[in-house]
Amino acid sequence: MNTTATATAEKILDRWASSIAARNLDAISALFAAEAVFVATAPAPLVGQRQIRAYYAAAPEGLTAKATLVLAVAQPDGLALVADVSFDLPDGKSLQGRLSLCCEKTGRIRLYHLAVNGPSA
Repeated sequence: MNTTATATAEKILDRWASSIAARNLDAISALFAAEAVFVATAPAPLVGQRQIRAYYAAAPEGLTAKATLVLAVAQPDGLALVADVSFDLPDGKSLQGRLSLCCEKTGRIRLYHLAVNGPSA
């Protein structure tokens, strides 16, 4: 992995995880491009900061996320990254998955795709 791409990817993932832990909806929204596409556990893909903000607003209080970078690749118009993620829920359960992000040169997320592995105790 390119060291610059790796450092940028880790900063994006750190901001994402810390914004979730702080339940800072403004910070979470600011991570995404205005017309970002978000595919996760919602029944349908979401588009735009407003829908993504509502998704995180509906998340349970106490939700935390951890991300381990797997791959970061510089792109002509930004960055693509893949990370293994774990979401810890307030009821003690966790959810693991693989997160893929395409980001603009500004670092804003343009495409968010979460493939969930499944819950564990």
